[in-house]
Amino acid sequence: MWSGKLARSVNRERKAREMNPLFEGKSHEQGRNAKVTLFDNRIERVQEKARMSLSRAKQDVEMTPLRSVTSVQTKKDGLRYTKVIVFASANTVEFRFSHADAQAFKDVLQQALLG
Repeated sequence: MWSGKLARSVNRERKAREMNPLFEGKSHEQGRNAKVTLFDNRIERVQEKARMSLSRAKQDVEMTPLRSVTSVQTKKDGLRYTKVIVFASANTVEFRFSHADAQAFKDVLQQALLG
């Protein structure tokens, strides 16, 4: 009896965390911009379909678990943008944010990794 209530409580807490991202922003990438969402356990990047695409599906969806992230680096990229480079065990993911968004994303990501 208690284990059922506990499981439902844990599921509700997990869903609540997933509904409240730690960071949401737009990565200004070549071609199409991507929506970047940072949750407490993963980073998601979604690029919407091109305007001329016949498919209704999202064209590019990438999810990186935070447990595989090993390092975060920032580099200025022109006058308006900063690249945030996330090194994970399997790949390297680059995001291109405005300077303020890049700093906010990096700070929240480092807090999630260390805390």
